[in-house]
Amino acid sequence: MDLGPLLRTDSYDAFLLNPQDIGGRRLVEDGHRGASPEGSWPPFNTKESCQVGCLNARTMYVTGRSSLVAQEIKRYNLELAGLSETRWLGCGKVRIDVLFIYSGKEQGEHERGVAIALSKKAEKMLEHYEYIDERIVTCRLRGKYANITVIQVYASTEESGEDEKDEFYEKLTGVIQRVRRHDMLLLMGDFNAKVGRKYDGFQGTTGKFGIGARNDDGRRLLELCSASGLSITNTFQP
Repeated sequence: MDLGPLLRTDSYDAFLLNPQDIGGRRLVEDGHRGASPEGSWPPFNTKESCQVGCLNARTMYVTGRSSLVAQEIKRYNLELAGLSETRWLGCGKVRIDVLFIYSGKEQGEHERGVAIALSKKAEKMLEHYEYIDERIVTCRLRGKYANITVIQVYASTEESGEDEKDEFYEKLTGVIQRVRRHDMLLLMGDFNAKVGRKYDGFQGTTGKFGIGARNDDGRRLLELCSASGLSITNTFQP
């Protein structure tokens, strides 16, 4: 499954692909497969192109912002998009031109929050979804050669305490470990991490186009990806 260019707002958005069941590590590549005629809706063909992206929305808790985000998703012809910092409370599904599967805090301040947006075609392929918490949401799509598990995250920031970081990465590791063995795993979101330019034993996990000096969140992300067989694909292209 070739993946189109990312829709992103800063260099910290990461886009990770599990290569284990699709013939080796794959990088983000340009390309978009046209939607099938309405009514036929075959499964996603994981050997063809599909346009996906991720975006830090900054907030969806503003009048008109949801419609604007939906318009951008359609303008980029994205079949699915991961959204961070939606700031919606609770969890559920809502249709605003595209289907949003969102997960946020149960109550309190409007902060954090994640969502996965699906096109009409992708929605037809939806098998199930799970609200983890205000930082993690997942869904599973039916594919022709392999089903696709999507995990969208909004990671704790570099300034967060060690306990908060540990809790997030432990929970994310558990979610990854529950993914079915032969699924294609697409992990994306705002990781608030800088993996840096150096490989330092992480060849294949990160490419030569990382940015800046590695920070603590970058180290945690690299260790997670290395242990899970994931490549940080936006570090493999300028």
